[in-house]
Amino acid sequence: MTKPKSPATPKPKKSPPPIDRGARTALSAIGTFIKSQSWPVETDEVIAAIDKLGQ
Repeated sequence: MTKPKSPATPKPKKSPPPIDRGARTALSAIGTFIKSQSWPVETDEVIAAIDKLGQ
């Protein structure tokens, strides 16, 4: 289920609400944990999926 990575489309800059920053920090911690467990999961895909849920 891997799709070719599309170039990031520039979005208008808005300052993220503080909860967003906290969520991103948590996501990055989760991603690091997943990597440390050597699970067969692409961390970027996980973060992208969670990002979609948050929209």
